[in-house]
Amino acid sequence: MLLGLLGTILGLIDAFTALAEISDPAQQGKMLTKGISVAMNTTAFGLMVAIPALLSHVWLSGITKKILDEIEHYSVKLENLLVTRLQK
Repeated sequence: MLLGLLGTILGLIDAFTALAEISDPAQQGKMLTKGISVAMNTTAFGLMVAIPALLSHVWLSGITKKILDEIEHYSVKLENLLVTRLQK
């Protein structure tokens, strides 16, 4: 996701550099369009990577929480069993 943001910033830098360095308005328009295109493409790519990664993270976190809850449940059961056996 951060690479998409980096590409966006680099595309915008290129676009504004073209405005500052080129005096021909037609050339400026082409370079500005090219820079914005790079910025938008990298943003889209970053989102295409980030959204599935975020969904996968949420899904895996849910599974992990469920497993940890089961481990805690069974460890409490084991502890209670051992305590009752030691008291006898």
